[in-house]
Amino acid sequence: MSVSPTAAKQRTPAARALRRAGTVAAAALFTTLAGAGALASAAPAAPGLPAAAGAAAAARPAATASGELPTWAELYAQQERNRLHTEAIWPTLVPTARHLDLSDFGDDRVGQFGGASYLSGNVGFTDAAGQQEVYLQVSGPHRDGLTAERICQPDNPANTPTRCEVRHLPDGSAVAVAERDSDVGQDLPATTRTATHIRADGTRVLATARNYLPIPGDGSPDGAVRSSIPLTADQLVALVSDPAYQV
Repeated sequence: MSVSPTAAKQRTPAARALRRAGTVAAAALFTTLAGAGALASAAPAAPGLPAAAGAAAAARPAATASGELPTWAELYAQQERNRLHTEAIWPTLVPTARHLDLSDFGDDRVGQFGGASYLSGNVGFTDAAGQQEVYLQVSGPHRDGLTAERICQPDNPANTPTRCEVRHLPDGSAVAVAERDSDVGQDLPATTRTATHIRADGTRVLATARNYLPIPGDGSPDGAVRSSIPLTADQLVALVSDPAYQV
């Protein structure tokens, strides 16, 4: 499997530290929306993970029956199951994708924040437009009352997305699809499209696609802004509503 220059940059120690900070920053965004606050704990170094039994992730609760968070070993194993599941479904979800790179789904993308666990990583691939990247995060359990409607209409008007819609799923849960435009001095606005699935059990699955490649740890465009986003809203909703993603 070929490795993109962006993926290679992300494997340096400094970039890994920035990526972990990005995981905490994403968690802080939800906490800000819910009006809560907490400190994040860093994961210890992970031992080598055994190969997963299959591509599909095995469903498991976000917390144990006693209410305790999963152990680091359990989180590392679930991160690997999520990675393998992504590898299995991506060719069907995004038929135009080539050179899939999931090397970002490592132990440094595992964390805990405010009583919830976070598993995340960037899905790298190429298509007709060039190198692409989609951020995927699974987290929980959350008890802050955040809803899909509050993502579209947050308490702080300054956080209101440029465009947003709520899609209700047959199981009673909902997905918010929010787009935010930023003027970066190019002919087109830099746009992020994020789908967030709020599950009844307190788990959230979030996926973000952009019309540009972000600079690791920065988020601003690393090159030209493109005319389209690599995943449609429907594709992002299908991704985040996949029940195989667990934490």
